[in-house]
Parts: sequence; structure tokens; C-alpha cells
Amino acid sequence: MLEYRAGSSALPGIAARVATTLSRQTSLAVLGQDQTRAIYGEPPRPGGGQVRGDAACVARIGQKVGAAEIILVGVGELGDVILTMQRIDVANREVTGRIADSLAAASAPTDAEISAYVTRLMPPSDFVRFGVIDIVANLAGAAVTVGGQSRARRRSRRSSCRHRRDYDIRVDLPGYVPFTTRVALPPDGEVKVEAELSGAAPPAACTSTGTCSPPPGSSSPVGRHHGLPRDPEQRRGDGRRHAPRHGVHSVSITSASSALSW
Repeated sequence: MLEYRAGSSALPGIAARVATTLSRQTSLAVLGQDQTRAIYGEPPRPGGGQVRGDAACVARIGQKVGAAEIILVGVGELGDVILTMQRIDVANREVTGRIADSLAAASAPTDAEISAYVTRLMPPSDFVRFGVIDIVANLAGAAVTVGGQSRARRRSRRSSCRHRRDYDIRVDLPGYVPFTTRVALPPDGEVKVEAELSGAAPPAACTSTGTCSPPPGSSSPVGRHHGLPRDPEQRRGDGRRHAPRHGVHSVSITSASSALSW
């Protein structure tokens, strides 16, 4: 991010506001003016005595600081205040996008207006936000599905996904009860899921008449064909009823700043 002023003191801090908006609305790594100066080693001033304001000269600054693009914010005055923004491709040394606006001398753009400028200037793909889902299973070789898409069979699987409200996660391994959960993925955040796979219970033995006996080692009555308790509220030894127990999967979620793309 660089700022060019043609003898105007209007709109102080406008480049910093544009950089903040880009950092908030995209997954791009944005270098502000102070960071650019620190890496460049001397104050880069497009249009000043050191460098010209043309695309080729500005691109050389971007090349030295390791940037893929330079956003050049220009401020000038011709009765009104003229605000311009340019995207300069560092590799090709050419302008790939440009917007301009005329503002009253005593006015400044609102945050919503700067957001609109940035949306017009940058390609839509830059506004896709990403997050990381870190899935760790207790057994190796499990099949992992995230949002309906299959992932590699690894004991630990780190997937970078486009940000959306939530993802359905399923972990399968033959002979074990599948692990399923749903997690909310914040933009540029990280969610950790610990998938505990437990062994499946042996099936009940059923006769040709449809009568089923409990599996070995179990004294609980089972229903016809489905292996379900005859009474969903099983009786305890003292005659009182209690609800059947269900397993609970442990899922830990942590927040972190991350900007990985996939």
C-alpha cells in the first residue's frame, strides 16, 4: 500500500484506512505504508524526488518488498478533492485496475464508501475468506468427509476451506461407529475437531420367526429386527425408569488467526 499526494493535505490517513478495509474484507496479506517503509529501507514516495508515479517505477518498489501487487492511493485537488486508487501488477509492471472519485474539500469518505471503492477495485476472488479445520482421529486410516467432500485418509487431517456458516464433518472406519459433527468456521479462523471412533456393538442374533436375542455379554432385551430396546425407557433394578444412555463425542474448538487458502 502506497500513497501519492499531488501537493494536497486532504484526506489524512486515507491509505491506512484502505489497507485496514482490505485486511478486514479479504484473506490477502496487506502491507501498510509503515511496513513497506520498514522493508524497503527508505521512505518510498511515488511522485516525489526519489521515484516517479508511473506503474513501472512503483512496481520496482513492490518487487523489493516482495509484493504481488501495489495499491497506489492518490490524493490531489482541482477545486474538489480527487481520490484515485490503482492496482499495479508487480510482475508485469502495469495497471490492472483503477477507480477515481471527486469529493468536497471538507469531506472524507465513510467506511462504507471505502468498502465500496475496494470492492470495485479488487477482483471478486479476493473477497473469498478461508479458514482451517484441523481434524484429529484416534485411529489411523479413517475416511474424512468435510462439507460433503472427501479428504485424504490420514490420522490427522488439516483442511483449508472457504468460509461459510458451518460444515458437516464425518469420520468413517470399517468396523467402527462413524463420528459426525457440525462446526461453525469463522473467517480466517481455525477449528479443531477430535474424532473419537468407538467399536460397533455385535449384531443381535435373530431367528426365522423374527425373535432376536441379545448379543453375547448383554442382558438387555432387544426388539424385533432392529436391535433396539423394547422399551425406550429401560427399567432399573428398583423398578424406576431411566432414559437410555448415548455416547458423546468430544469436540474442541479454538480460535486463531490464519489465512491459508485451498
